[in-house]
Amino acid sequence: MKAEANGEGVQGMNMVGTVVANRVEADCSPDFKGLRYIKDAIYQTIPGTDTPHFEPVLHGSLCTQRPNEADLQKARDVLHGYRDPLCGFSIPAKERNTELLVPPRCLDRP
Repeated sequence: MKAEANGEGVQGMNMVGTVVANRVEADCSPDFKGLRYIKDAIYQTIPGTDTPHFEPVLHGSLCTQRPNEADLQKARDVLHGYRDPLCGFSIPAKERNTELLVPPRCLDRP
């Protein structure tokens, strides 16, 4: 969230988190079918290309933006159901996939 919304403030981070969580939870065709984990959405490419949806993946800055505790809390809030109302829908708690948090693995770290 921090890497994609760098410079966009709290609302930008919340919007990025909402978009990623909605893509995973929606499980709809054609673009978001089969996304099971957050890392799947983060590393997803534009259909028919090898181009990632998210710029930090494309430019290699995903692992250089270190989140602070407030950033981590925003991510936990998204995992617990908070969605930015400007970004679409919210998934009812009983329908949420509680296994969504599988952190992305950076190539330069285990």
